[in-house]
Amino acid sequence: MEYTKENIEKAVCDYYKVTHDDLYSQGNKEYPINGAKSVFLYFLYKTKLRTFPQLKAMFCYRSQRTVEMRVATVASFVKHDKGKFADDVKQIEEMLNKKSK
Repeated sequence: MEYTKENIEKAVCDYYKVTHDDLYSQGNKEYPINGAKSVFLYFLYKTKLRTFPQLKAMFCYRSQRTVEMRVATVASFVKHDKGKFADDVKQIEEMLNKKSK
């Protein structure tokens, strides 16, 4: 399957039941919006659709380190197959793979 920013964005929004505006909103630190943002950043970086500097600009973060930490947190959960983020990533990948068939 070929991932695009748009199909990842839609899958993340559908899974977390957040809007496009929620995903790009500034300063919202409440779940599920913060979880959706972190997983969205992870997918965009993992699939090489965006680099850390591009993600920093896309979400208007002050520091690239913020992006790196969010991606690393999700990646760590996925790598160790533990926690909510690992489950969320699996479910979203399944959603994306079903849409490609």
